[in-house]
Amino acid sequence: MVRTGDAPDWHVELARNVAHLTEAAEESLNNGGAEVSPRGREPRFAAQKVRDQLSDRAAAIVVGNGEGGKAMLVAAVTGPAVERGVTAPAILATAATVIGGGAGGKDILANAGGKHPERVPDALGGIPARLEELLGAR
Repeated sequence: MVRTGDAPDWHVELARNVAHLTEAAEESLNNGGAEVSPRGREPRFAAQKVRDQLSDRAAAIVVGNGEGGKAMLVAAVTGPAVERGVTAPAILATAATVIGGGAGGKDILANAGGKHPERVPDALGGIPARLEELLGAR
């Protein structure tokens, strides 16, 4: 529930975006995934919130941002996905090289940064193949 009188405008926008991302993620589960662009200032927070709402199933949420002349990717993974061999740093390993940087983090949450923001769409486009690779390795 969003109470607009109690939150700064960007918090209200973020809450709406999380709802949008969650709805799109839920809808895409039967279709093998979806490409959804996060709007707002906090892709890490949005990824975590969507992950938390999908925590009862194997799910991986990856969001990217190329604003401010820097590339940023965030991956959030549920516990059931980790049990299947999918970790957030592993998901971002290849994508990080695409954006000209590196990735790191914990099994359920990782970040990648790079110097090529124009390559964020390409990096995100490679995520489904990377997930298939990780799942196939098990």
